Amino acid sequence: MDTSNRRENKLKDKVLYNAFILDGKNKSKSYSATLYLKARSVTHTLSPYDAYEVIRIDSQDKTEDCSPDNMREIIYSTDENLKILNERATSLGLLNPELEDVQHHPLTPEFLDFHEHSEFYSYFHPELDAKRRQRVRGSVLGNCGISVYPMVKGREELLMHSVLSTLGEWPKDESGNPILWKDLDGFRNILKERGVQNRLYFLTGHAALRIAAMDGNPNREATDKEIDKMCGFLDEMISEGSIGFSTGLYYAPCVFASRKELIELLKVVKKHNALFAVHMREEGNRVLESINEVIELSKEVGGLRLEISHLKAVGVKNQIKVDSMLSLIEKARFEGLDVMFDQYPYTYGSTSLFSLLPPSALSLSDDELLTKIKDRTWREKTKYEMLHPDHFESIAELCTFDNVYIQSLGNTKEYDRKSINEIAKLRGDEDAFDTFFNILLESKGLAVMRDTTTCDENLMKIYTHPLSIYASDSIYAGTSWHERSTESTLEALRIAKRTGDWLSAVERMTSKGAKRISSDEVKYYTIDKGSIINFVDIYSLLN
Repeated sequence: MDTSNRRENKLKDKVLYNAFILDGKNKSKSYSATLYLKARSVTHTLSPYDAYEVIRIDSQDKTEDCSPDNMREIIYSTDENLKILNERATSLGLLNPELEDVQHHPLTPEFLDFHEHSEFYSYFHPELDAKRRQRVRGSVLGNCGISVYPMVKGREELLMHSVLSTLGEWPKDESGNPILWKDLDGFRNILKERGVQNRLYFLTGHAALRIAAMDGNPNREATDKEIDKMCGFLDEMISEGSIGFSTGLYYAPCVFASRKELIELLKVVKKHNALFAVHMREEGNRVLESINEVIELSKEVGGLRLEISHLKAVGVKNQIKVDSMLSLIEKARFEGLDVMFDQYPYTYGSTSLFSLLPPSALSLSDDELLTKIKDRTWREKTKYEMLHPDHFESIAELCTFDNVYIQSLGNTKEYDRKSINEIAKLRGDEDAFDTFFNILLESKGLAVMRDTTTCDENLMKIYTHPLSIYASDSIYAGTSWHERSTESTLEALRIAKRTGDWLSAVERMTSKGAKRISSDEVKYYTIDKGSIINFVDIYSLLN
C-alpha cells in the first residue's frame, strides 16, 4: 500500500478541527488546523479548568515552527473524542480537507459572558457547575448598577437588601452572621479563598455607590457632597481593578440620580479609560430617547467606552422601533463614540418583581413600602401610575400581567412559572394588581419575575448585529432559574447552527468581549500562537 492510501485509511472516521483562529491582522478566520499545545498545569487530561498555551498552528493557511519540547498535539476522533499525545510534536499529515471520510468539528476557546449577576452563586458554588457546563470561562459581574462593593459601616443591611432579588441571600459565616468586606479587593479575595477558578471581571455598581455615599434613604437626589463621595469610591474601586462603572437607570436608587451626578461619575470613568455599562432608563415606549440619553452623556465627558446592556425593545407596540434603535447606535459609532451593546439569546427576560413599581413607590424606604402596600388608597393610586406611566417604564402596561411570570419567590414554589393573572385566578382575586401587591408583601424581599419582552425577528436583528456581544444576564437568586442562567451558551450555538454563521457567533462569545475589557485578556479567548486557552468542541457540546 502506498503512503497516500495508508494516510487515507488512517483518516477514516476521524474528526478534525475547524478551528476559529485570530490571524495576524486581527481578523478572525475559520481554518482546518492541527494545534500544538503546551500544558499550563501538570494534569494529563483536558479538565475544564486546564489552560493550554498554543505553541504552533499547522493549517491550510499557515504553519508556525517551534521547538517540539513539552508540546502536545490534539486531535479529535469519533472513538476517543479528545486524544492528547504526550509525544514529540510532529505533523501526522491528517489535514487534507478533500478526503470524503473526514468530518470537521468547530473548535473554539471557552466563552466569555459579558453580563451576569453571579456574585453570590460564585461564592456558594465555587465549582461553578452552571457556568462550566456551558463552557463559560470568563464572566463580567456588577452589571445594571448592582455590585456588592463598596461597603461602609452602618450601611451593610441596606446594601444586602438591595441585591436580594438579583444576587440572592448574602453569605454568612458559621455563626450565621453576614460576611462583610469593604471593597472590591476584599470581595475578590473571599472568592479566591473559596476556590473560584473562572476569570471574573468586576464593574462597580451605581446602587452600591449611592448606598455607601448617601445618608438615610438613597432613593432621592444626591447632594454635591454625596456626589463627591461617590466619585471617590468609584475612583478607588477602578484603581483596585474594577473594569468600569455600571448603572441601572430603570432601578432604584439609580433612577433618582441627577444628570450632574451621572456626569461627575462618568468623568471618573473617562479618567481611567474604563467601561460605562448601562441598563437604560427605558427599553419600551421611550427607548429611543433613552439611547440618546446615554449617548449624549458619554459625549458630554469627551467620549468614553459605552456598553448598552441587553439592548431590546419591550412591548408589542415598540417592536417597530428596533431599526431606529440600531441606526442611532450605528450613527454614534460612525461619529467616533466607542459604543457597543450586549444581549442574551432569548425573547423573555428576568428581573426583580419589585422593579415593576413606579418611582413614587420605589422612593420609599423598605419599612415605608411594607406599610403603604397594605393601604387600599395607596394601591389604587399606584395601580393607576403603573397603567398610565409618566416618564417611567411600566412593564405592567407594556407586557400586561398575562406575560409577567413568577420565576422564584422567597416564601414558596407554588407560583413558579405562573403568570400574575393565573395566580390571581388561583387565589380568587378579582384584581390581578391585588395579587401583585400581596405577592410583594408575602415575598420577604426575594421576588424574581420573568417577562416576554420582544419577538424572534427583532431578537435576531439585535443579537446578530456586528456591534453585539454575547451575554446571558444570568440571575441565581431563589431556587428556580431562568434558562439563560443554565443553558444560554447552548441557545447561542443553536442560533449559530440555524444561521450557519459560526464565525460571527464565536467572535461574539469570545474575542469581541475580551477586546472590550482589555487587550491583555484577548489571549484567553482566541486561538493564535501564544494564546492561553481552554477548548470547546461545539458539536460535542450541542450533542
